[in-house]
Amino acid sequence: MRSPIFLISLFAALGLGCSAADDFTGDLNRIGESIGVGSRPEPGDCNGNYTECLGTALQSATGNTHGHSRCQSCLAACRADGRWPSYVRSTRSSSLTCQWWQYVD
Repeated sequence: MRSPIFLISLFAALGLGCSAADDFTGDLNRIGESIGVGSRPEPGDCNGNYTECLGTALQSATGNTHGHSRCQSCLAACRADGRWPSYVRSTRSSSLTCQWWQYVD
């Protein structure tokens, strides 16, 4: 989605007032929320975060256990701790990221 600065510039160029820009931006935000764009699962929603993780490059990244993907390792840590972790420990490196939202296209 475009930045608010872009939208305001566009509306100014088209001669639309701020109230029209606000209405349009609000409409875009409501549409995005209704289809799940821009919203993340709660940290305690392990399955929701795992599903989102599978849609990113982390699904093919190596996890902290032989034969597990990064998403699987993060899911196991979430189930153990009750919330989606930022990182998991690994024997090969100090930590592996679980921040799938940084890998969304």
